[in-house]
Amino acid sequence: VRLPPDHFDWAEERAERWIEWIEGSGVHVVGDVEELRPVRPDPDERYRHPDRVGRKRQLETALNALAAMTREAARRSDPDRTLVSRMRTQAERLRER
Repeated sequence: VRLPPDHFDWAEERAERWIEWIEGSGVHVVGDVEELRPVRPDPDERYRHPDRVGRKRQLETALNALAAMTREAARRSDPDRTLVSRMRTQAERLRER
């Protein structure tokens, strides 16, 4: 998820404070605290709000999800057949006693 363009100044200021605090605190850090800084996107890159997904993208995602669910369902055995088979096996064992 990318920050909206108008939030970058605030995020950069916050990151600067956190980095200064961490570096002055003596806290052991694994990694580079500079990675806390937000990365501004390319100015030519259009911002897309994550809560405003177009209908075409929603449809594509829904169809992909349905296809994945269908493949998963086809891969699994029918639970009714499995249950009936187990019941038959148990009934045969009981009859043999």
